[in-house]
Amino acid sequence: MRLAEQFIRDALFLSLKMINENDFSLAGKVWENTIKAIVAFAQEKSGKDVLALALGMASISTEGFQSKNYLSIIKETLRVADKIGIQDEEVRRLYREVEDKLKGLQ
Repeated sequence: MRLAEQFIRDALFLSLKMINENDFSLAGKVWENTIKAIVAFAQEKSGKDVLALALGMASISTEGFQSKNYLSIIKETLRVADKIGIQDEEVRRLYREVEDKLKGLQ
């Protein structure tokens, strides 16, 4: 599985947990993994070395971040998943589950 997909999988899993438990304290971790997925995808597309990925991840600081409007974070996570192109079937299933839950909340 591609690195970008691993991070988006983690973000989607946490998004689902956040929805199911109504726990907006997970928003920071969702956002962190979404940003990591973006950085990994950029590295994948640009062909740059691992240093770019390491620097991007080192600059992420979401500790203590919370958002009561976590639905917008989940929507953005789904957009990022669309952009990176999900190939893994497990991640696709998780994507659909999060998307369905989000539709049920709107």
